[in-house]
Amino acid sequence: MFPPPDLNLFNCGLLITDADRRVLYANSFVLNEYGHDADVISAEGLSALFTRSSLILFDSYLYPMLLQEGVCQELQVIVKTADEERVPVLISVKHDTTGTGHHYWALFDATNRTKMYDELIETREKLQDQAESLANLAKRDALTGLLNRRELNEQFAMLLSQANRADRAFSVLLIDIDHFKTINDEYGHQRGDTVLREFGGLLQKSCRTGDVAARYGGEEFVVLLPDTGITDAAKRADGIHEKLSGIEVGGLRFSVSIGISEKKAPVATDAENMIKKADEALYLAKNAGRGCTRLADA
Repeated sequence: MFPPPDLNLFNCGLLITDADRRVLYANSFVLNEYGHDADVISAEGLSALFTRSSLILFDSYLYPMLLQEGVCQELQVIVKTADEERVPVLISVKHDTTGTGHHYWALFDATNRTKMYDELIETREKLQDQAESLANLAKRDALTGLLNRRELNEQFAMLLSQANRADRAFSVLLIDIDHFKTINDEYGHQRGDTVLREFGGLLQKSCRTGDVAARYGGEEFVVLLPDTGITDAAKRADGIHEKLSGIEVGGLRFSVSIGISEKKAPVATDAENMIKKADEALYLAKNAGRGCTRLADA
């Protein structure tokens, strides 16, 4: 190889190749940084320095670019060292227009650039996760983790509209924790919050895929049951009563009253009317002694 001594002063890799893609020159940075012998590079050419995927990129992109534009700048490829390590580099290649057919290559270490890119991707993913978490928090009740009333209203309207269009059954449970004021008065609001939080978790676990559980306000909760008639909805309510009767929630035993209303196919209705009827049924459950379920009038 011919050794232009001034090119050895550059703190980057420099190559000169001929029209047949043979390596005519590699400066000391290439030889020292990547550990290759000059004779090996001279004999094997670019395949000694670059990975197979990089060579394919040269054929498909770099050389056509040189043919058309005369220069290819900041193309990221992979150099392989004599120890078979992989090093990301940015290359800029210029075609000699004087008729020699030579190509002049500059290689810059892209390790930090790759690291910065990875960090940028990681940061973007974290920001996206945070944005999704914040959006999710905006839909959730802070204490119970269930949907809040605003999100409930949106889900209710959407699911009920689907049920009306498809003439499918739809039921709603309106649930009230019995004597909750007494729990707060006798055990304190902190214990009351524990009861609300743990009951919310119990309610969520009782939901099937497609059901929607929400905190309606105070000690009231709502469960939306798509594709569920009032008979099956009553069975779901019985399951809640049964589960509560056998455990302590927040360290206490208590009961709930449940009112149920349904949308009967094919009759269309709206969310406000269904809640109103469920509330009337809930009132009947409380008057019946609490700890029970009542169904809305047809």
